[in-house]
Amino acid sequence: MTNSPRPFQWTHQQPPFPTGLIDEFLSFWERVFHYSFYETKGILRGEESANNTDVLYVARDGQRLAATCHLTISQTDPRLGGVGEVAVPDEFRRLGLATTLCETARDDFFARGGEALFLGTENPQAQRIYERLGWQQLPGTTVMVCTQRPAAAKTFLEHWFQMRSRPCRIKVAGSDIRIPLIPLALIDHPWTILDVHADLLSSRQYVQHSCMGLYPRYEQLVSKGVVFAAWTEDNRLLGLASVKIDGPFASIDAFAYEFDQGNSLWKQLIRRGLQWVAEHPISECYCLVAVSDETKHSAFHSENFVDVGTGESLTIGEEVIKTRKMRYDLG
Repeated sequence: MTNSPRPFQWTHQQPPFPTGLIDEFLSFWERVFHYSFYETKGILRGEESANNTDVLYVARDGQRLAATCHLTISQTDPRLGGVGEVAVPDEFRRLGLATTLCETARDDFFARGGEALFLGTENPQAQRIYERLGWQQLPGTTVMVCTQRPAAAKTFLEHWFQMRSRPCRIKVAGSDIRIPLIPLALIDHPWTILDVHADLLSSRQYVQHSCMGLYPRYEQLVSKGVVFAAWTEDNRLLGLASVKIDGPFASIDAFAYEFDQGNSLWKQLIRRGLQWVAEHPISECYCLVAVSDETKHSAFHSENFVDVGTGESLTIGEEVIKTRKMRYDLG
C-alpha cells in the first residue's frame, strides 16, 4: 500500500471500539494536534452508528500507532462524507502514510456510492498532498472537496443546492446533520451571521475555516436547547434553526438556503422554534441580528419580533460584529 522502506500494518475498523483502543486514539490525536479530542469519544463508542458510518484507517509500526485517517459517511445522505483526524507524528512523517490512508478512504467512499468528500486544512503542505489526491479548495473557505468528477468540484456547492427537491420536512436534529451541515454552511449566504449560537458566519464575507468541526458547535447546543433541521424529500439539508436556553430566557436563530426571496423555509424553521419555546417555561424570547443584516432584521420583524435596541457585540474568531436585539412577544 506504500513505498515506505519499512513494513507497516494497515487496518481499517468501525466503531464501537474497546476502551483501551479509544484511549489510544484520543491520546495519539492529542499528541499530534496538541488539543483534546474528548468530544470524539462518543463516536468511537459507536453512539452515532444509527446516523453515520465511521471508519478508522490505521497504520501501525509494530504496536505503535503511526498514522490515522477518519472517514465519516452520512447515513441520512450517503452521497456526502468527511475526512478528519489525518494524523502522523513527526517520527513517521515523509513516509507517505497520510497519502496512503487518505487515498484508501477516498476510494472506499466512492466505491460506496459517495459523491462529495470534504476535509479542512490550513496547512499548505497538507493541502498540496490533498490536491494530488483530487481534493480542491472551495471559494471563501479553507475546506476542500473531492468529487467523482474532478471538473465539478469547484461548482459542487451551487450544483448541489440547485438539484434539491421540495417540499421540506422539519424535525429535531442530532448527529444526522454532522456531514450534511458542511455544504449548507459553506454555500454563499447573504447574511453576515448565519447562526449566532454556533458562531457561524457567511463565507461570502468571512473565510470559513471549519469543516468537521462544524457539528460539534451544534452538539453543544443540544444540551442547552434544541436544533431543528429542514430536509428535502431526497435528504438534502436546506436549513437549521437553533434555540438556546439560559434560565427563563431563550434566544433563537435560523438560516436556510433558498433561491426564492420569500424566506418561506426560514420562516417555517423560526415558527417551529417558537412553537418549541411556547411549550417550555420561558419568560422572554429574543434574537441577535448583525447590524449589517437588514434583510434578516426585516425577516424577524415579519415574524413579530420587535427591535429593542443595541445587542451585545459578538466576537467570532478575530471578528467583532455589532448586533441589534429583537424580542418576541410570548403573549
